[in-house]
Amino acid sequence: MPDITIPGLPQGVRVPFLYFGVDNSQAGYFQSAERVLLIGQMAGSGSATPGEPVQIIGNEAALFGADSMLADMVRIVRKKSGFAEMWALPLQDSPAAIKSVWTLTCTVDNTELTSPGTAGVFIGGVQYAVAVLLNDTAAVVASGLAAAINADPLAKVSASANAGVVTLTANHGGETAGEIDIRVTYNKVGAPVQGVSLSVAQTVVGASNPDMTAALATLGDEPYKWVALPYTDVISRATSRAFFDDMNGRWAAMRMVYGQAFSARTTDTPAELVQFGGTNNDQHLSVLGLYGTPSSPWEVSAALAAYALVHLSDAPELSRPEQTIELPGIYAPEIADRFNKNVRETLYYKGIGATTVDQAGVVRLDRLLTTYQVNGMGAADNSYLDINTMAQIMYFIEYMNTGIMTAFPRVALKDDGNPVFPGQYAVTPSIIRAHVIALADQLADLNVIENVDEFANLLLVQRDSDPNCMDIILPPDFVNQWRIGKILVQFYNQYPATN
Repeated sequence: MPDITIPGLPQGVRVPFLYFGVDNSQAGYFQSAERVLLIGQMAGSGSATPGEPVQIIGNEAALFGADSMLADMVRIVRKKSGFAEMWALPLQDSPAAIKSVWTLTCTVDNTELTSPGTAGVFIGGVQYAVAVLLNDTAAVVASGLAAAINADPLAKVSASANAGVVTLTANHGGETAGEIDIRVTYNKVGAPVQGVSLSVAQTVVGASNPDMTAALATLGDEPYKWVALPYTDVISRATSRAFFDDMNGRWAAMRMVYGQAFSARTTDTPAELVQFGGTNNDQHLSVLGLYGTPSSPWEVSAALAAYALVHLSDAPELSRPEQTIELPGIYAPEIADRFNKNVRETLYYKGIGATTVDQAGVVRLDRLLTTYQVNGMGAADNSYLDINTMAQIMYFIEYMNTGIMTAFPRVALKDDGNPVFPGQYAVTPSIIRAHVIALADQLADLNVIENVDEFANLLLVQRDSDPNCMDIILPPDFVNQWRIGKILVQFYNQYPATN
């Protein structure tokens, strides 16, 4: 057997002593780098540099403006995980952006206004109300409501009043920023005092979301695993698809930085969601349909990214189904707007995720999918159906990569049948194969994969025609989720008599 080689220690040293080398190849363990990346618009008062990623450490109001889209997203993520490593990619309004505008028209009938009370409006689920006194005019009520809205540093709109009409203008321009929910009552709460009526109308529809292309390019190959994407317009979805693409994007073999984007549609009816679902086919994008929620699309997308950070980052949790998981900070739709089982079933065949609402009004995930539905030939394909599969693929690849590179960081390569002694820093295909199977056993113990014996049967480890290259095919069988139980209750009015 040849002598052991210790890096940094010359052979033939003659000075008496003990010489210890350190080899960490057996000591390392897998630790995934998990970050939430929030993409969204900042306010003009923010100090962050537009288009450049920035870490958020309790300073979102100064970075982006307290009333900004990004500050809203940060607050939602914190409700799920106060220890999240959060980054943001701040964007400015598009030069062509149009801001949404609403009017809140106040009417006062003094013959009906016989006792004081309140009148108010819900904006993004937050109620703004003003006291109404006897003999108050519509102009007084409108001025009071505008003042209440403008007094809130977190309000999603600015307000002005004139002749009994409150004009509300979104803080940001763009299609998504114009989808703020504004209503007079929510869950039968907020009806104004008798004699006062309020009506809401959207007079200008927001348009032109920011172009993310240049900003996304600044991310390089830094790992950002879970991405909250507030935009679902055609251009933004195409940009996201290219960003994560398997051939040239973050999922490409030459980059291996991976990630998943989460978006939401909050103003689409079930029929509109079905139509929208038919325009998508991207395993790296998950979209939740939550029609009628007072929460904004960017808040829901942030809640989904926070869910992924907490529940899809580590094993064994990442293999568990998402049903019943709460989305903190997200307002429930009113009962009439909630999706029943038939609606949810239809959406799940269109790549759109959905929620349920419990009796306490808590919004809970039911099923979260990717938008991938058909293969390159247009045939139905459920290989990337559920979000867990994407999380398992990322975890599996990163675990295998860490395990192999840690054990064999710089080694010589020999054919099977040649001796490999300790200290030679050499491997053969059989040694690599045995190590990969051992890693698969560990992943099975972590509840990421199953059926390791069959994994070993299908595993291919061989030398390439390039003598310095190894070819490996890894065939993981990922653990599934118990989502559906088919149970037949075969009842009797009386059991048959037996002897």
